[in-house]
Amino acid sequence: FQSNQLLRTIAQTILTFLRPDDNSARLIGSKFSILLSDISLSAAIETAERLCAAISKLPIIMPDGNSIPKATISAGVGYAYPTDTCGTLISRVDQVLGEAISEGGDRVKAV
Repeated sequence: FQSNQLLRTIAQTILTFLRPDDNSARLIGSKFSILLSDISLSAAIETAERLCAAISKLPIIMPDGNSIPKATISAGVGYAYPTDTCGTLISRVDQVLGEAISEGGDRVKAV
């Protein structure tokens, strides 16, 4: 139950970072995808870093009013090249996300 509330809180926070032409979706488990349109890789990295910082400061409030420990996230960021398919882009970004997590989490890595 706590993990569901945590995922809802993270999803709601992600939505506050999106511009009108951006999109977000939950991929699988605790992985989310955010597609930022018309943005440079450096600006996307900056956005991911701001999102990580914002989530690490969030109080996670349960429906009964109790709070749970704060959460951190890791992010993998990548640029979609014209030759990319959805699969190749997700694969590249998922690889650097795995590296960010294995390096201790609470960080952003880009490819």
